[in-house]
Amino acid sequence: GGGATCGSCFRVTYDGSEGTDPGRPGSLVVQIVDSGSAKTFDCHVDAFAEITGARTGVFPIIYEPVDCDTAPGQGAVVTVLGGNNAWYTKVIFSNLPQGVHAAKLQLDGATFPMTRVGGATWSASPGGRTGVASFVVSLEGGDSVEFKDCFAQWPVPTLQSCFAEPSSSQPATTTALATTATATATTTATTTTTKITVTSSAVEPGCGQEAIRPGDTVLFKAHTGNRVTVDGGTVHAKWSDTGSWQRLVIEREGTDPVHSGDAVYLRAHTGKLITVQGTQVHAKWGNKGSWEALVIEKAGGGGEICRGDSIYLRAHTGGIIAVQGTEVHAKWRNRGSWERFTIERLGASLLSQ
Repeated sequence: GGGATCGSCFRVTYDGSEGTDPGRPGSLVVQIVDSGSAKTFDCHVDAFAEITGARTGVFPIIYEPVDCDTAPGQGAVVTVLGGNNAWYTKVIFSNLPQGVHAAKLQLDGATFPMTRVGGATWSASPGGRTGVASFVVSLEGGDSVEFKDCFAQWPVPTLQSCFAEPSSSQPATTTALATTATATATTTATTTTTKITVTSSAVEPGCGQEAIRPGDTVLFKAHTGNRVTVDGGTVHAKWSDTGSWQRLVIEREGTDPVHSGDAVYLRAHTGKLITVQGTQVHAKWGNKGSWEALVIEKAGGGGEICRGDSIYLRAHTGGIIAVQGTEVHAKWRNRGSWERFTIERLGASLLSQ
């Protein structure tokens, strides 16, 4: 679970056994790119058609782990998804023969373990350190890949990439068969196969119109039923109102939906930003520094942040913003009910309250 197989490849085969719809035998190598389906494999419709000859239905299949094909003459790639931040970063590794089991960021001799954010993305909190950046990843099969002296000066802007040296052991050909799939189950088998079911999914994962985007006005409802409130420079959770004092504008570079693991800023009606100073949470200042940057985490998984999701807000200290009674603070690193918020976006249902 939690996207542990993301980046891994499997050969999925349908032998013609009875399914819910008419089909024909087929086989395809698919790469896991997301998790969360109710089925073991929930394939993009084109991949589904290649495997079964159908575009809808549920079919029994056999699957086994295989190495992914990689681009010829090109090494593994690391791409920065959360850049220009010396305190927090998020990256994605690609063009690898297997999924990533573990990763670490190295900055001028200091090593920072990386954490899987969700799916195939990994994050690290280097505590403001700068300098030459390297990455080391351990693959599911036990091999390691080093991105030595990857970036000359850390941090770097979002979408900057660097390449590891090509490995002679990596396949030298590409294939059009490698495509997308989602999975919630993993397998430790190397030669055995397992019967499961495969379903079609014509819609890519995402929230659609429910996605939270930069510039949206949002509210955070605590486990008490009250909402985070900015009262002058004080932040508390004494009231359940949905008025201007509870409304916060979520800010981040770009216009694409906010994802779990993104660093965001929350601007109050006063023009000030939610700030974590030590363990205290307040809204006294308007500058966008590390104390104001909050990493938004989706409870139970990664992907886009949707209206109504349960989320956590992690500060630069590593503390998670919590509501204890009516007090809002960041004393602990727990991810329990006191730290969990429901993110709401202004709409007809809220405006009518």
